[in-house]
Amino acid sequence: GHQVSADSILTAPYLSDGSYSNIAGIYMYDEPFPSNLSDLANRVPTFEKIFPGKEFLVDLLMDEVSNARWDPNVSWDQYSDNFFENIIDKLETSPKTMLAANYPITISNDKKTKIVDLNTVTKYSRISKKAHDHDCKIYSPFLTLDHSAGTRNYFVYNTAEVRFEMNALFAFGFDGYGYYTLETRPNNLAGETQRLGIFKDGEKTEWYDAVKTASDDAAFFDHVYMQFDWKGT
Repeated sequence: GHQVSADSILTAPYLSDGSYSNIAGIYMYDEPFPSNLSDLANRVPTFEKIFPGKEFLVDLLMDEVSNARWDPNVSWDQYSDNFFENIIDKLETSPKTMLAANYPITISNDKKTKIVDLNTVTKYSRISKKAHDHDCKIYSPFLTLDHSAGTRNYFVYNTAEVRFEMNALFAFGFDGYGYYTLETRPNNLAGETQRLGIFKDGEKTEWYDAVKTASDDAAFFDHVYMQFDWKGT
C-alpha cells in the first residue's frame, strides 16, 4: 500500500463506493512522530465508519530518533503507549494490526563490513510484548533494498542473511513479514543512484534467489509456527 497521511482518503470516492472489497487495509502513516499520533487517533471513528473491518495500518517507530520533530520530552515508552491506548485499543471493527520496521543487519563505520545491530534484541522484544499485551498482530518488512549507492551502505544480502532477518522476527513473535522493497526505486530528484530491490523493471535482480529461498523456507513451516502463541524470548 501507499502511505496515506491526508484526510482526503476518508472521503475518496474510489474507496468509499464499496469497490474496495479486495483491499485488506489502508496504510495510514509511515513512522509517525509523537506529534502525529493525536491526529491519527482522531481519524479512527471516521475510518471505521467508512471502511468497517479494514486494517488501519500505521508503521510505528521502534526507537526514539534524532530528529527535530521528535519531542525530547517524550520517551519511546510514552510514544508507544499513546499509540496502543489511543489508536489500537480504540479500534472496534478494524483488526488490531500494526507494522514496525527495523533492519538488524547494518554496515560498519568504515562502510566495508556488514554487522548486526545489537539494539535489535531490545527493539524487537519490547515492541512485540506491547503488541501482544494489546492483542495486536504485528508485522514487519525486512530489508531487501541495496543501500550501497547511498549514504546508508548495506549491500545485497545472501540467503543466510535474509534468513537471519526473517528468523529474528519469528524469534520475537512477529505475526508476519513483508519486503522493503519489492521493486527498485527510481532515481530521486537529487540524482541519487537507484537502489536495487527484488525486481527492476519487472526483471529479477540479484536479491531474488536469496529472498525466494528464505520465503520458501518460511512457507514450509508457517502452519506450525502459527499454531503457537509467543510467550517471550
